[in-house]
Amino acid sequence: MASKNLRVALVVGGLALAFGLARPALAQDEDFWLGRTAGMHATVSCTTLCQECFYLETYNATDPSNHIPEVKMTNGILQKGELYLIEISGTASYWDPWMWISPIGAFEAAPMFPSLAGNKTGPVGWDWEYLFGYPDQTYGGTLPGVYNYGLISTDGGGLFLAPTPITGQNYSPAHVYTFVVVGQGQKAAFERIDMGPSHDNYGRFKICVRHLTACNS
Repeated sequence: MASKNLRVALVVGGLALAFGLARPALAQDEDFWLGRTAGMHATVSCTTLCQECFYLETYNATDPSNHIPEVKMTNGILQKGELYLIEISGTASYWDPWMWISPIGAFEAAPMFPSLAGNKTGPVGWDWEYLFGYPDQTYGGTLPGVYNYGLISTDGGGLFLAPTPITGQNYSPAHVYTFVVVGQGQKAAFERIDMGPSHDNYGRFKICVRHLTACNS
């Protein structure tokens, strides 16, 4: 058999990822790939991750010395050698609301997903990949600018990295970034670094992890 006949394209959000021996994905079959059948969301209660969403908080009242407000892990395990699609959305601020005195850039009035701290909210200028707004005129860099302080681990938190989104290192005005990772037989972990105090932060990031294969509930 000619190996070229075994190559198929998996279309994820309009981006074709070519690899060998994969089941072809059709646009009308996308819900099946993401664990949905007959228009219903399939809840999978097993140790192997099929689809899972949760939030990562940027606010931490105790102000940890390592400047990592929170680390979140998937409940399910990413099967070794399998592909997983990770979508991260949201915006945040590393400054108290009152510090946004003369903001610059394309800052926004409030976070996409407010912190559970409740009453602390205001302008935001960070998403998972980019700094797009700043509280005052002192910033001398380019906006939006790459700000890789959002990290992902596929080995249960042993090694955190900042992978490049599947669409390339490009700013998303919608503040949504998608990654493809290979499972290592362990849980995935996520963290957000803040080089300053984290008691003045606000905003959460929504993280969804999906197994790129058909899954049975």
